[in-house]
Amino acid sequence: TTALGDARKIGQYGVGAITGPLRIGKDVLVATRSADYLYCTLLSSSLILEEQTDGILLPYLVYSFAEGVWYENVPGSSFGFFNRFTAFGTDFGRPDLDKLLEVCVELLPAVGG
Repeated sequence: TTALGDARKIGQYGVGAITGPLRIGKDVLVATRSADYLYCTLLSSSLILEEQTDGILLPYLVYSFAEGVWYENVPGSSFGFFNRFTAFGTDFGRPDLDKLLEVCVELLPAVGG
């Protein structure tokens, strides 16, 4: 069944991938891992309100284990958003990516291909 017409539900089928975690808190960091990459996405209602956007901002970072490098999906912005809206922020204008990597690797077990 769908949630259409049910005011208690969000999205067509209920709680969605973006809106669901935001029921936990205003700012949520979602991480997942493959054998080659670590993906960190910031779901933040604080970010949306502060940036005064009508759409959903979904900044994410990707860490390549083979290259030892972080990439951002919004060049020049994703690192800044992670710095301002996560516990990994620093006074240097860039998040503590070493700590982010350490925490994610500790929490997410190594996986195959």
